[in-house]
Amino acid sequence: MMGGETAIVALVVDDESGIRQVVARVLRNAGIDVLTAGSGEEALSTLKEKAIDVAVLDIRMPGITGVDVLRTMKEEEHPAEVVMMTAHADAQLHLNLARQGAYALVTKPFQANGAIIIEVVNAAAHKR
Repeated sequence: MMGGETAIVALVVDDESGIRQVVARVLRNAGIDVLTAGSGEEALSTLKEKAIDVAVLDIRMPGITGVDVLRTMKEEEHPAEVVMMTAHADAQLHLNLARQGAYALVTKPFQANGAIIIEVVNAAAHKR
């Protein structure tokens, strides 16, 4: 990083704690500051309280889904970029999420841990 640049802050949101912890660890190992949330509700309150560069959202969660969080963020003009995570990706889903303002979509389980790091770093660079 260049002098004066602050670390990227990512919010990882997944109702499955195992996935949440793995993604958080991978991102922290890459030098990214990570906050986590176990639900859409928790994610929305964290987004109001903290400065986030990139939100990494699981699409399917009980209650408020990742797509709901994405929609709310765009309606409220939240400045964070959004990387969506899903176990069930297809071209139509990619297109729908892009139309709604998602920066990227990653499929879990991740083929390589690098994929999630690359998307978060690229999303943060895009935001800045």
